[in-house]
Amino acid sequence: MKQRVASILAALIVSGGFAGTVQAALISVVPTSTDVTGLGTEVTVAIVIDGLAFGADPSLSTYDITLQFDDSVIQYASTAFGDPDHGGSWLDLDASGSVTQATTPTSDSVNLLEVSFATPFVFPNPFNVQPETFTLAEVTFTTVGTGTSNIDFGTVVLGDPLAQELTASLSGGSINVLVPIPPALFLFPSALLAPVS
Repeated sequence: MKQRVASILAALIVSGGFAGTVQAALISVVPTSTDVTGLGTEVTVAIVIDGLAFGADPSLSTYDITLQFDDSVIQYASTAFGDPDHGGSWLDLDASGSVTQATTPTSDSVNLLEVSFATPFVFPNPFNVQPETFTLAEVTFTTVGTGTSNIDFGTVVLGDPLAQELTASLSGGSINVLVPIPPALFLFPSALLAPVS
């Protein structure tokens, strides 16, 4: 049932069914750049929202975010929804719950969807406890090749509790996979400098 509700709300978002548009937020990949050595290594980035208002509008009740990456360098592994510093999702408010979904429409993209079931039409408004900045989800990738993969945003749609669309600035990131240097190569320069008897 919850997945069906999420699908309906997602269709509303995509079809432009919001009642209006409110001020901009910032969605970013944190950290912006990560260096990883070796293949088969897991690396995790956070998707963070900034620019909300504690105790006031705007707040966030739904998001639909697509991340794009180079699947010759990294592959999608898993998603942990929510803010680890909070111990859960900031959209799961007032014991109403939220529905989450992570899908991979293509091998080089992952779509993250979350819809809150909380309502602002109660007192106190549960959305007023949302902080200005928090983590939406942590996404883990596995390294499969050397080089650099950008993590860019594709489709990004955000909605507030009053069915208004939040505009967003976007800041992507990157993962740089390095070739491990065999220990013998560290000894090679010293061997060249060794005195010849």
